[in-house]
Amino acid sequence: MCGIFSGQTSHFNYHDFYLALQKINHRGPDSNQLISFDNNFFGHTRLSINDIEGGQQPIFNEDKSIVAIVNGEFYNFEEIRDKLIKEGHNFSTQSDSEILIHLYEKYSIECLNYLHGEFAFSLYDKNKKRWFCARDRMGIRPLLYYYSNNNLIFSSELKSILALPFIDKKLDLDSVWFSQHLQYLPKDKTLIKGINMLEPGSYLIFENNNLKIQSYWNLKNIKQQVFDFDEAKEKSKELIFEAMKKRIPKEVKWTSHLSGGIDSSIVTAIGAKEHYLTDAFTVQFTDQPLYDESMFAKETANFLGINLHVIPVSFNDILDNLPNAVYHGEGLSINGHLSAKYILNKEIKKNGFKVAFSGEGSDEIFMGYSHLKKDYLSFNSLTNFEQQYLTGFQISDGNTLDLDLIKNSLGFIPSWLEAKSSMAFKFQSLWTSNFKGNINPYEAILKDLVGYSSPLKSSSGSWAEYCLSGYILKVLDDAQSAAHGLEGRLPFLDTDLVEFAFSLPDSVYFHNNIEKGLLREGFKNYLPELIINKTKQSFMSPPMNNYLNTTKFQNLLNEFIFDNKKLSSLEIFDKNKVFDLTKNIQDKNNFEPIIMTILCLGIFTKKFI
Repeated sequence: MCGIFSGQTSHFNYHDFYLALQKINHRGPDSNQLISFDNNFFGHTRLSINDIEGGQQPIFNEDKSIVAIVNGEFYNFEEIRDKLIKEGHNFSTQSDSEILIHLYEKYSIECLNYLHGEFAFSLYDKNKKRWFCARDRMGIRPLLYYYSNNNLIFSSELKSILALPFIDKKLDLDSVWFSQHLQYLPKDKTLIKGINMLEPGSYLIFENNNLKIQSYWNLKNIKQQVFDFDEAKEKSKELIFEAMKKRIPKEVKWTSHLSGGIDSSIVTAIGAKEHYLTDAFTVQFTDQPLYDESMFAKETANFLGINLHVIPVSFNDILDNLPNAVYHGEGLSINGHLSAKYILNKEIKKNGFKVAFSGEGSDEIFMGYSHLKKDYLSFNSLTNFEQQYLTGFQISDGNTLDLDLIKNSLGFIPSWLEAKSSMAFKFQSLWTSNFKGNINPYEAILKDLVGYSSPLKSSSGSWAEYCLSGYILKVLDDAQSAAHGLEGRLPFLDTDLVEFAFSLPDSVYFHNNIEKGLLREGFKNYLPELIINKTKQSFMSPPMNNYLNTTKFQNLLNEFIFDNKKLSSLEIFDKNKVFDLTKNIQDKNNFEPIIMTILCLGIFTKKFI
């Protein structure tokens, strides 16, 4: 986990740009560096994990004609490094990041075919006067860019770009409009007008004053294969073990998130049984037992014989930490789990760990979400617990906006999209008459729904592109880890594993009409029976409805919504209608996501606009 801040500009001033780099120092608190040449600059904040003593960045090739900075890890670097050395390339560090420079020398842009891991990078070729930037295939590491008036700026976060004196700080109302309909932002946008997000599996080339963005990998392009259940189970298990092995750090302390679900439990079990993992961390929600999974985490930890650090999180803790969590996430959330992740990672870093493993991505590739089960089987396949827990979040609770365009084009409506449209139906009652975007979000998303091999793959693939990449990975995982100088590692999003798991026949995922049978059967000897048979429970904090009238919550609402002149001036929400909603929310079902989103937007405008 590091921070990228680079680009070209005639406005370069070392003092201003160094101060901007410091805005992302939390990502890499171990060291930082800022250099410039020919109107180009490279800034890097480093969290040292590989080659702790010698892996400083920027990195150069032999004649310094190519310079780059990297955020993240290349997991296949040792084999590639040895091969490149035999071919005559000279390495100056033991860091995984340096393979990028020499692969680029050999393969140019095609070097992406040889890079696997969790990464974003920025590279400049002096001879070709070319900028070359890219993100990993699933979008685990973010990369933002700003391009205007011959200023091209790249960064891992909004904060460093917004710290530059020549950048306008304007909310992108089209992004807000899009998110009001789908919860998530457009894949290539941020909440700030003019600052864009490079999409997962994409690269950017800038040369001869021409900027080009191209996709190099996509879930849609994964070739579908035929495997029976037992074959798929054994191969999946093998690939999960391999994904874990290649991610184990050799020079720093590491741990795992252990939520109580099967995904993080598998990661923790392999870590404990194969790689000497001794500690795991879990959140304990103290206000409502329904949302507390810590007893399941304790069951797994006791079974594996490891230390479990239980981090209690109350509703007051969620409110106290929400402004900081939004500041670091640079996005919007519908639930207090954003604060909980911030608190959890803070405690992990306090205990001396630099790397934390988690189970993110498993539900996307093994079809583990309840809304995917509903799409493939039926609503009646959901347990009463799933219906109670997820309605209004991942399952629609009734009225939606007009989705005929989606239904007529696909022949069905993905359940996750229907659920987000039911939120939009509630939002529209709070909009001012002046708030309207320039895009039709349901028309814009259509291209991301078509082209899959089946409706199930369309539902899961589109969810991965918007929710997983744009929210779970960016706002919840990367941002809340980086806030504390902690690196998250996600073995379920290993390229080989993703490409295999997403290639399987739909029926294999729901063997005997049970979701994630491949994992339940494959790891039944590694985990307690209670965990193997446990129903999927998404990581969510207790809803805020019962706490809305507390003084602490009212103070937050006043500061960030009702007394927030910046938010009011944007004329998105009718303040009186929002006020009435907060006073009568006990009588309205599933309105927590609505209030939480508005609150997060209020915090964002106060922090960034």
